[in-house]
Amino acid sequence: MLLKLSIYTGLVGAFLLFCGDMILYYNKDTIKSDDWLSPLIDNMVKESRIRLYIGSLIGPLAAFLYSIGFYHIVLITKPEHSLLAWISFLINCLAIIYGGTYHSYFANLGLIFRHGSKACSDETLNFLNIQKNIAFGLQGLGFFTMALLIVMSFTILARWMLIFTPLCLIMLMPLINKLPSKAHIILHGGWTNIISIIYYIALIIAIF
Repeated sequence: MLLKLSIYTGLVGAFLLFCGDMILYYNKDTIKSDDWLSPLIDNMVKESRIRLYIGSLIGPLAAFLYSIGFYHIVLITKPEHSLLAWISFLINCLAIIYGGTYHSYFANLGLIFRHGSKACSDETLNFLNIQKNIAFGLQGLGFFTMALLIVMSFTILARWMLIFTPLCLIMLMPLINKLPSKAHIILHGGWTNIISIIYYIALIIAIF
């Protein structure tokens, strides 16, 4: 029961954060660019403040739900490997806390850039990049430990589940980047959450 609750909560968290991404910057008329961030900023500058507020405030709530979801790592791991499972769980929690902060900070791009102050905009981008590097660095480490537990048969899952782990699915990003604009804005922007949704659905099928 606890395992099912954890997995379903993580699934809701992943879906919620994906929705938060789309609320923040989705626009069907977005033009694909080599600089992935500029079109998003252009979209957010044109959006209503209330949409930015809502999209931003989803971040902490989704991160909380994600963290509950990550507890499944401990629950599916065999007792003799519980230390690695706890390490993986804590790294992933820390990663999504920074990730939720990074997500929420995106609202500042739409709010600050609309006022045309280059110095302020540059400072905002610099801090965003710091947040991104920390969040994605921890995320990569967390994804690796999850995959390691599965491939080493330290969990109750079969090894074939490795292909549905976020570590493997994130490698499809180069293919996502080749998609046309309308699909690119959805899949590229929300890919880290989409891969979590896929992973949790695969867990539900494999375990229950």
